[in-house]
Amino acid sequence: MKLKEKSNKLIQILMASLIASFYIFGENSFGSIILFIIAIMIFSAMAVEYNFKIPFKIESFHTVILLFALFCFLSAFWALRAGYAIEKGLTLIKILVCMSILYSYYSVRENALEELFSALLWASLVVVFYSYIFYGKDLIISVILKGKRLGNSFSNVNAIGMVSGVMIIITMFKVIYNKCMWYLILDIPAVILILATSSRKALIMVFIGVFLLFIFKNLNKNIFMTVFRVISISIIAFFLIRWMMSLEAFAGIGKRMNGMIALLTGKGVIDSSSLLRYEYIKLGMDIFKRNPIFGIGMGNARLFVSSNYGYDAYLHNNYVEILADGGIVGFVIYYYIYYVVIRDLIKYFKYREKYTVVVIVLLLMQLIMDYGSVSYYYKNTIFYFLIFFICIRKMKERKRSGTVSSD
Repeated sequence: MKLKEKSNKLIQILMASLIASFYIFGENSFGSIILFIIAIMIFSAMAVEYNFKIPFKIESFHTVILLFALFCFLSAFWALRAGYAIEKGLTLIKILVCMSILYSYYSVRENALEELFSALLWASLVVVFYSYIFYGKDLIISVILKGKRLGNSFSNVNAIGMVSGVMIIITMFKVIYNKCMWYLILDIPAVILILATSSRKALIMVFIGVFLLFIFKNLNKNIFMTVFRVISISIIAFFLIRWMMSLEAFAGIGKRMNGMIALLTGKGVIDSSSLLRYEYIKLGMDIFKRNPIFGIGMGNARLFVSSNYGYDAYLHNNYVEILADGGIVGFVIYYYIYYVVIRDLIKYFKYREKYTVVVIVLLLMQLIMDYGSVSYYYKNTIFYFLIFFICIRKMKERKRSGTVSSD
């Protein structure tokens, strides 16, 4: 028993290290090596814990991701550059193999979601404090006061901002649902880091994510009471956001938000970043219109960016990227993953547990964030899929045991 307890603690530490590596090392090859090494270490610890009788079963998590990976390989036959499509397929297969080890472990853990979100929280904390060490607190404070943003150094600043946002959502869940107020202390450096990155996606993630947590917490069987609470929370949130955006500390990120709003409404000054993203979307939709069924091959839209703008880049929009690369067929195969998750979350919702709320918030955040980033081959995206499917698995188990949520 002591050996199993030590093994479990080791796995939790390894998991936190693994998730932190997604952001600290980004999508470079060294990050993939770290993923493989830690996955093998977790596999070894898991083998010890289960007396080398490792549980494994092919489930929806494996089949839906494998199906999309196979489509990536298949798209090489009509791709403008087959190597890009094969590269995306290989990346997904490698990640799936490593994540399958983790899925096997957590699928039989009674407190799987508690352990996964704990690992995610501490990993986010590691990334936040690593950012302070890497950039230095003086530089971080300086860029905020000057209304600028940190540069892309050890990782993309938007990724740093978004993992800070994930950390805030998890800590706020613990504050709202568990009354653990001390977690608010952890949010202070995370909020400051988001301001320094000027990440609009991270700010939107935090605002909408925390808002949804309050909404879910205040749902009531009395429809009129629920509507009253939702309206009240919405009004409070509106004025709180307006006040926050008027503060000097929010000047930099506020300017970027105004630029994005100007693009959507057609009123005001559009910032260069929003304008460029709009151009990417137009380019991607033009590619899609010319190749609507199967696209031009996964990972190949970057060729058009290179020929039009003189540099290599993706389209900064997961929906448009997949439509351009994979056409309607690729789009349906990939977002079928989300369909399965949403369908089962609705189907088994009455068998939910408290962390199901966080899963729903993260799921919605992923769909919203896909508008501003290309995420289909990211390690952290597949990790979130793992969490989603583990949650569904646990809800099915609760149904079989007849355990209905008391929330």
